[in-house]
Amino acid sequence: HEVEELREVHAHERLGISDQQMSQWLADAGLVTLMSEKLDPAPGDRGTEKLIVSLWLAGRPKAFAADSHTPRKLERSPS
Repeated sequence: HEVEELREVHAHERLGISDQQMSQWLADAGLVTLMSEKLDPAPGDRGTEKLIVSLWLAGRPKAFAADSHTPRKLERSPS
């Protein structure tokens, strides 16, 4: 994205990171992407610049080889 205000007001170093860039950084660190998710803005959010939040979960390749260590999406328990 190109929302310069985030750099000026919130001291963001980078204005967005692509999945490809993050995958490369993780690979360079000897990690693999285990899961990634994009969180779109809520439909009622106001403002002209709506950003997507991206989350990545990474780990060492051998540490997650067994099925019992495969990450799963967390589910909220009923209240």
